[in-house]
Formats: sequence, structure tokens, C-alpha cells
Amino acid sequence: MKNSIKKILDEYVSYGSITNTKSEAEIDKFFEGFFSEIPYFQENPQYYGKAPISNDRFSRSVNWGFVKGDGEDTIVFIHHNDVVTTDNYNELKEYALFPEKLYEEIGENLNLFPENAKEDYFSGQWMFGRGTADMKGGGSIQLALLKKYSEEKNFKGNVLVISVPDEENLSLGMRNGVKLLKQLKEKYGFKYKLMINSEPHERLKSNNGLLSQGSIGKTNVFIYIRGILTHCGKIYEGFNPLALMGRTASKIDMNIDFSDIIDGEMCPPPSFINLKDRKKEYDISTPEGVSAYVNVLSYSTSPYEILNKVKDIGKTAMDEQLEII
Repeated sequence: MKNSIKKILDEYVSYGSITNTKSEAEIDKFFEGFFSEIPYFQENPQYYGKAPISNDRFSRSVNWGFVKGDGEDTIVFIHHNDVVTTDNYNELKEYALFPEKLYEEIGENLNLFPENAKEDYFSGQWMFGRGTADMKGGGSIQLALLKKYSEEKNFKGNVLVISVPDEENLSLGMRNGVKLLKQLKEKYGFKYKLMINSEPHERLKSNNGLLSQGSIGKTNVFIYIRGILTHCGKIYEGFNPLALMGRTASKIDMNIDFSDIIDGEMCPPPSFINLKDRKKEYDISTPEGVSAYVNVLSYSTSPYEILNKVKDIGKTAMDEQLEII
């Protein structure tokens, strides 16, 4: 399986599919090539395809394929195919999508890396490149397993692989993936028994894998604060929204009061992933508005409850800010 996974991964990574860009749609070519070369899918072309996301500005799709065995019980493998930007590869950016070439270039530029990275390089145990871990590595394992099952005869159950775009942004792919799962269930009589999401993880021991049971919810809370524009020399004649946003963010970011706990497992606390004023250029006036969004993870707390917590904190922050002006 190792060679099969490596071959799939090398090609998979070469398709950039940078999140929230037109390159995400190019991944469709990879899946068409992968499925069309497998004899099972040549004989059963109806067992794979893509589900276009309607009214999507990047024309993205949810790609899928399954191998049908005996019965209705179905295992679902799921992963996302978008990756974050390659900009932070800096001088090596042009090699970020080509693991073998990147490995060579790193070897010629080891002076750019800290000692622990050099140790990883010389160990020969690591593969470098954008998406090799998050999460085309896991996706390649799933696809290799699907190919293997396509060569099996008379096995019980069904194996379905779904690959979604836009995981790194607004989860548009997964929200459309839910619709696809429903359609496939109704059309082929699937009975979903287990879903496996092959995200990367940090092992405590190199020879021990890690399985996480269940899943977690994500709510992106958007905050906008409107100020009253004034010259910085007449600051008391206006209201600076930056100050209020900073106070609000400091009360929310890493606040464990937002973290659900179930069976000893605690959700990571919220963290802001974007915060900026709305000014287009520099001037000496205060900004008229400031926006931010914060990522809140939860097990059981509803989006409604999360919004109410944010509102309460916003009111407290506002009261405190008014006291000093």
C-alpha cells in the first residue's frame, strides 16, 4: 500500500487547490483521472462523479466515488482537498507542490532551517510539501484503500470516499457534502455506519496512532463595530472602534468559558483569526469601522448560545470603554 499511497499523494499535491481561489476547481481533473484509470470504475462509471456547488463563484464541486459490496452497511471516508496558501514557503514557494523537488531544495538550503527541522530532514521519515499532511496525505490513504477494495470480490458492505473543497474557509464543501450523502443514501440504499475523517495528528509515540471519537462543531462569529470618525487631535469628539474591538477581543480570545467539556475532553478555546479596520489608506483620523471574526469550537453549545455570550461580552466591553472616555 505504501507505494500506492505515495504515487497518489505526489499527483494529488501537485494540484494546488489553494483555498478560496480558482485553483480549487482544478482538483476535479485529478479525481477524473484517478477514477477513470481504475478498471472497476471503467466498468461502473455511475459509481463516481462530482456534485457541483450551485452559485459558487469558483465553480467548485464535491468529488466522490464508492465501491459496492454486499448489503447496505456503508463506511464513509471523508477529507478536504483545499490547502492553505504556499506564501510562507518564501524562497522555496515554487517547489511547495512538488515534494521530491522540494526535498532536494531543502537539502541545498539547510542553513535556512532550525536544528530540529534539520534533524527531521536527515531522518528520512518526513515528506515535505503543501498539503502532504493537511490533508491530502489522509485523502491519499483513503483513495488507495478505495482502489484496493475495488479489486476485492464478495466483501460485505460499501466503501464511499467523499472529498470536499473549502474546508479551510467557510465549509461550503461539507455543507454541500451533507446533501450529497443524503442523495446517495436514497439512490443506492446506503446505511451509514461509520464516518472516518483522516486529518493529520501529533503522535505521542511514533509507533502509536491516534483516533478521535466523534466530532466538533465550528461557529465563525463575525463582529463589526461602527465608530464616530474624528481627528486624532480631537479624540474626545469621536469614538474609536479599534479600542472597543481590542477590549472585546481580549475578553473572548482563549476564554475557556466558551469551551464545552464532555467525558474529560475540552474544546479548544476561541481564537480570533481575522481583525482589521476598514480604512483603505493612512490618514490621521480614527477608522469609521472595525471588523473581526473569531473561531468558536463546541460540542453541545448552540450557535445561538455562542452569539449571546459574545453579545454579553460586547456589552461589558462597551461599558468599560465608556468609563474611560
